Amino acid sequence: MNACHLNPYLGIMHRRADGYPSFVSDMIEEFRAPAVDSVVIDMINRGMVGAYDFTIIQSKRNACLMKDGLRKKFLEIFEKRMNTVIKVPGHEQGLNYREIIHRQLQRFINLLHGKAEQYEPYIEDESLLDADNSNGTNTTSALDKDQSVQTDNTPPRGAAAGTENGEPECSS
Repeated sequence: MNACHLNPYLGIMHRRADGYPSFVSDMIEEFRAPAVDSVVIDMINRGMVGAYDFTIIQSKRNACLMKDGLRKKFLEIFEKRMNTVIKVPGHEQGLNYREIIHRQLQRFINLLHGKAEQYEPYIEDESLLDADNSNGTNTTSALDKDQSVQTDNTPPRGAAAGTENGEPECSS
């Protein structure tokens, strides 16, 4: 979002609340199942998560929180999933989830600037997944991969959509 100069707090589908990045929630919806839920389900199926990994906090707003060990484990596996390269039509080498999210943000900007008539959502096509990994893309479970974890520590930037000359473009 920051690379595309979009305000993460101005959501379309999610309600605006103080300090809540509702536009981030809007954009994650199309990636929830392939990038997030798949990690959670995989961890549960492998017996990596148990009741002992959570703390219940009794208050006005009861909460169930991940303990530090599970949070660290989840984030490590999630990072591997985000770095997973999958086949995407029009990209011979494939794209990882961060690159696909970046592409979707660009599509949204194009819609805002009238360069597209509609937003084309990302839908993961199971038929494009490379099961045998013969072309070097990674499509197996994030838990099975040994990839380095990369993080983007880019500080937040402005909220306007587009570049200085008004053209919709995200920086890489």
